[in-house]
Amino acid sequence: HDGFIANAPVGSLLYDPNDNDACIPNNKSGACDFDHDTLPNSTDTDDDNDGVADADDINSYDPNSDTDGDQIPDDAETGGDAAYNAGVDSNPLDTDTDDDGLADGVEDADHDGVMDQNETDPVSNDTDEDSIRDNVEDENLNGTVDAGESDPRNPDDDNDGILTIDEDTNGNDDVLDDDTDLDGTADYMDPDPFAFIRLKAFLQGSFVQATGLMNDNLRTKLDSLGRPYIPLTEPYTGLVSPTGTKPFVHLGGGGGETIQSSVLNVTGPNAIVDWVFIELRSKLNPANRLLSRSALLQRDGDIVDLDGVSPVVIKTKTDDYYVAIRHRNHLGVMTAAALPLTRERVNSLFIDFTSSSTQVYVSPATPTALPMKTAGNYKVLWGGNANMDNKVNFQGANSDRSTIFFDVLNDPANTNGNFNFIRHGYRSPDTNMDGKVIYQGGGSDIDQMIFFNVLLHPNNTLNSASFQIFQQIP
Repeated sequence: HDGFIANAPVGSLLYDPNDNDACIPNNKSGACDFDHDTLPNSTDTDDDNDGVADADDINSYDPNSDTDGDQIPDDAETGGDAAYNAGVDSNPLDTDTDDDGLADGVEDADHDGVMDQNETDPVSNDTDEDSIRDNVEDENLNGTVDAGESDPRNPDDDNDGILTIDEDTNGNDDVLDDDTDLDGTADYMDPDPFAFIRLKAFLQGSFVQATGLMNDNLRTKLDSLGRPYIPLTEPYTGLVSPTGTKPFVHLGGGGGETIQSSVLNVTGPNAIVDWVFIELRSKLNPANRLLSRSALLQRDGDIVDLDGVSPVVIKTKTDDYYVAIRHRNHLGVMTAAALPLTRERVNSLFIDFTSSSTQVYVSPATPTALPMKTAGNYKVLWGGNANMDNKVNFQGANSDRSTIFFDVLNDPANTNGNFNFIRHGYRSPDTNMDGKVIYQGGGSDIDQMIFFNVLLHPNNTLNSASFQIFQQIP
């Protein structure tokens, strides 16, 4: 019943050389079973058994035909099982099965219907399940990882041991906009380590015990150009002590931090008081400084990053560190133990140096020393370190009082050498941080921060004016 006749003349269009086989001489006849599936072509809806219905197939008698023109044979796209399984097979009627912008023939580069190690998945728009679509990672849609592109097959794009999907540092479910260290490279593409830390501290010089806040006079007072006294670039790199030394030396890439002027427009408890100097020290030896950076101090004691609000980012690997806070005219303080820094932004390590419950370092050589001053219910950094060394010293060699004296006396505007002259600006001898350096008279920078700190120190049992308060950082 194939329409051909065995006894027709040889050479005739009707001649059938084998009348017992319906597929000879024409395997496309209705009586033939082209794909040997027991169904004759006349009733078989998929004659070549490639998983594409004859009505849709560009060539219903060729399983290797490419109906959608994506360079992958229909039979390969359907997995060779005569059926298209959505979610498993690429679609032989769609050049981009997963709608990720990458053609199936680009994702399946060797066109064999199998996802090989160096290929992306034409059935999934996020092959490596890193939360970034394949077409975003392969930006030019050419199936190769070019310069500047992330790898749609690699769930850890920067190979830093942290999965790309876990590098959503700001927690907004989008890893593309996270650049924690502000170096212009997104975290998921940046192997540079970083950790967060939340710190709180009060400076005696600006602390107002009645309010539990510090004043922000250095922010509210303006120079001759109408700018706040607080500089937009951290001051520590350029500081030189009266003896010619550099008391603050940045390590590990710290230094040069700069803020936008708008950061100093914030008022209230989150207003900026000044810059502080943060150090991380070795967990094996706290005398070994590993790295430093400058950050901002708010009136409520929070130490924040350069945007004026965020937790501080340290460019270091997650590990345990001793953490020290120093300031240009206060004695610094350090944790009593090495503490863990992590990449957790919200639940990062919190060290509250204003609380008496926070354990701080005391030199074993002076176990009764007081690393911080008590101000009511708070702990504050000792003020009065006008010459930026490691002690508060009222009288004697290199005293802080002398530093204030010479700062006032040597002001070019103090043409008469007046001891009562007031020097204005952002200066380390301004121990009470009111924007004025005063040697004698009302609001003197010597009285409260130096003289009374020394005279009334709990360990100064003889009320000696020569007593010295030493910084407790190795």
